[in-house]
Amino acid sequence: QAHFFSFYFACLSFVTPPEAMAALVASKLAGAPFMKTGWEACLVCMGGFLVPFLTIWAPVTLLAPSSLASGIIDMIIIVILFIAIEAAICDYYFAALTKMERLSLGAVSLILVLFFILRNPLFAIVGVIAFVIITLAQGRKTLAARRIRQPEAA
Repeated sequence: QAHFFSFYFACLSFVTPPEAMAALVASKLAGAPFMKTGWEACLVCMGGFLVPFLTIWAPVTLLAPSSLASGIIDMIIIVILFIAIEAAICDYYFAALTKMERLSLGAVSLILVLFFILRNPLFAIVGVIAFVIITLAQGRKTLAARRIRQPEAA
């Protein structure tokens, strides 16, 4: 685990300024400024900075779960965690996020990280329920926007 931990951060140097080789190539292809592209790439991969820590807190990420049930639950929570982090950072989920939704997704991310640190199931339950509520609210917002855009067929 320790080797993977340090190796993973070495790989992240491809998207973090001032090196950011991947961002350099992307900025040249897009004709965009390098540093701005590098910082945007760093923001977008923010969830990736959690992966090395998750290898320690959740061995299922290295395909070594303690049991099948806990491994499946951990993987589901990890997926929800990354969706929440990236949606909060990018300010978009199914639709543009309000400030409250963005803060809520950030709180969900923090709660789910605390679940992995403390292994208290209450954090997982609260985090998943809050994520489902935000997802349903975003789904309703998206459906309402589609209804407004589509004219009624008579």
